[in-house]
Amino acid sequence: MCQRITFVLMVAALAVVPRLLAALVPAAAMLGCLMVMALLGRTRTVSWRAMSLMFSVGVPWAVVVALLTRVVAGWAGVKVSDDGAGIALAAFIEEAGKLAPLVVAAMVAPGRVRRFAAVDWVLLGFALGAGFTVAEDGARRLIPPGPLAQAIGEKLLSYSLNPWTSGEFTMSSGGWTTQILDHTDASGPMIPGHQVWTMTLAAAIALGIALWRTRRVAARLVAWAPVPAVLTLAVSDHAAYNASARSWASAAWAGQGHDGFPEWMLDLWQALGQGRSAVPISACLLVLCLLVDARRRLRAGELGITGPEVPRPPCAGGSGRPIPGARSSRGSDGAGSLLLQ
Repeated sequence: MCQRITFVLMVAALAVVPRLLAALVPAAAMLGCLMVMALLGRTRTVSWRAMSLMFSVGVPWAVVVALLTRVVAGWAGVKVSDDGAGIALAAFIEEAGKLAPLVVAAMVAPGRVRRFAAVDWVLLGFALGAGFTVAEDGARRLIPPGPLAQAIGEKLLSYSLNPWTSGEFTMSSGGWTTQILDHTDASGPMIPGHQVWTMTLAAAIALGIALWRTRRVAARLVAWAPVPAVLTLAVSDHAAYNASARSWASAAWAGQGHDGFPEWMLDLWQALGQGRSAVPISACLLVLCLLVDARRRLRAGELGITGPEVPRPPCAGGSGRPIPGARSSRGSDGAGSLLLQ
């Protein structure tokens, strides 16, 4: 009965709300990409329910991060729409804030998070970033196109079942006339979907944890490096692309920059191919996480390490019935652990 009501409401919404069908394209594509990632993450321990939950959380969380960005920019005396420092500030807050739900999960269910495989971080990070892509592009598609876009056609983001290229956007290397008239020119700066850098940052967290667990002094010193390094790459990639997109002349901006925009971000962005290094970096870190998990499982088999069983409640008089009021030991994570199973 509930499924029939839901189906009827969905059909009614598609008939009443203009462009709703186009706005649902990112959600369907990102859900398919999440399934592909679940198949690639052969060493994962998190369930599909946990991944889909993070995907669902990522959509409203994108709105929260957008509002928080405006508040912080107001405190700093800049606008997120300004060229220069405002763009850099917005990129930093957004890239760092995307993974906040994972931090909350670590506080709510620390025991379960400690048992995460390295690839679990990647999958949950991908799910959060996919939610951001759905929220951002879905809202953009709901807005009716202007007269110019109606005349020459909208330039929407392309989607596929490739988790790394779905939702990416590439600019032309020419000026604004080339960007409008030549939709086939994709030789300029590009930006992947939010899910790429988010899962890359989550992979950096997983690798840092793996290095720390080796208990070697040198490894623990290096363990702090992956997260700030990847965060720096993500922020510079995001900020430089936004600045180039707003300039409407990406080739000229890449050589001149904007007043107030950090020059080191521009140099780093150019050195890494104007956004084209995000996908190979992300893929390499995913492979490293899979190798870390494989080695961990291999060592567990060699050492005979198994997970502890959950003790049963004490029984009364050997009858097999638990004593009233007795509680079994399920760890200290409670409901938060159940959500991440």
